[in-house]
Amino acid sequence: MNFDGVMPLNTSTENRFQYNGKELEKDFGIGLSDYGARWYDASIGKFTSVDPLASDYSFQSPYAYATNNPVLLRDILGMGVEDWVRDADGNIRWDNDANSQATTKKGETYLGKSLTFEFSSYIDGSYWDGPEPLVGTATGEKLNSMVTLTASENSKGELTGISASLSSLLGSTPVGTARNYYPGLGGDNNEAGASYKKGSDGTLKTYSFSFEQHASVSLSEELAINALGYKIVDVAQRLELSYSNGSLSVSSYTNIFPSASLSVNSFQLMYYQQPSFIKTHRAPVNSLSPPGVMGVTSAWYPGIDASYYPSVLYKR
Repeated sequence: MNFDGVMPLNTSTENRFQYNGKELEKDFGIGLSDYGARWYDASIGKFTSVDPLASDYSFQSPYAYATNNPVLLRDILGMGVEDWVRDADGNIRWDNDANSQATTKKGETYLGKSLTFEFSSYIDGSYWDGPEPLVGTATGEKLNSMVTLTASENSKGELTGISASLSSLLGSTPVGTARNYYPGLGGDNNEAGASYKKGSDGTLKTYSFSFEQHASVSLSEELAINALGYKIVDVAQRLELSYSNGSLSVSSYTNIFPSASLSVNSFQLMYYQQPSFIKTHRAPVNSLSPPGVMGVTSAWYPGIDASYYPSVLYKR
């Protein structure tokens, strides 16, 4: 949020789409964010008019944003925050009757109308046994992907559609800039797609969304890793989301290295601990050539076989 007269002058093109991607309306000095059903005042964290669905939220102020729980919930239109829930077994499903924690069945957790999946791949310093580079560190975040599913419903609370958004952010590598792909065989890079089927009444019957993303170190970092006698890591992520009969199934995949975690609306769904880097990525010595010479591939420097291994995904 910008306060007039406080923020430094910005000569670039003004971006009015701010918190939650909502447009800040500045005409006539309004200074409010347009949520569709209501105006939102970021300076006080509240809407300026009563929630059209106030009768469903009698336990909250009709001016509150996301039932006063913005950490877990999002109020996309300024009307309500329904309707995904998580049962005691960790399963995610759509509940036509739930629109708050108070209206969610006993033992279940209200998740809101949007589900945000955060997929993180990182080298855990607690389990890292590989060499440290001369500059920087090998540990830390390597690939972070975020998928948000936003649901729409009819007047009966029935699910009528799902829209998905995806963003991926590469982590750092000690030398150069990380690559948003793995140069070896196998795997799909920057791939995402969705499909759905609706019934004759307009309700959503099935929906599926999947994405696959890979990352690897820069070429200059690759040279350094090979010189130490190791192959580079294929940082791989694949997420499959499938909705049918009211339930949402989640499947995640990674390669053998590094560590990875998956969460939805702050609830952890998956955690994978990386194995030994030395045991899994040591480049074998090429017995047909004199030992002791390191290089990118055996064709360049025949001492070891530092060629790329095929990308393989394992379900976590």
